[in-house]
Amino acid sequence: MKKSAFEKRVKRRITGREQRFFASSSPGLTRSCSRELISLGIPEDKIATVPGGAVFETRPEKAIHISLHARIPGRILMRMGEFRASSFDQFEKKAGNLDWPLFLPKNAQLKFN
Repeated sequence: MKKSAFEKRVKRRITGREQRFFASSSPGLTRSCSRELISLGIPEDKIATVPGGAVFETRPEKAIHISLHARIPGRILMRMGEFRASSFDQFEKKAGNLDWPLFLPKNAQLKFN
């Protein structure tokens, strides 16, 4: 079966490459969080321990595996983009420019509060 242009775009931009994720952890457990990510197959050079958890890079399917099997992180969040905004209007404009159709259902309403 032939893949649609949208499916090809999702593979090229999301699933086909490594993404940046954040594993949140309780205070005092950030190093343990990083060690657990290593034990679940994330290379040590792809992990950075930061306040509140660990930042790591991997493919989305590996992040799903980690989310299901990790015990220390409370959440695994994918970074969808990065920008600076000094006001809510600026935030709303820059966040609105992210490629939301790749992440949200077809008829989803996008609203920032």
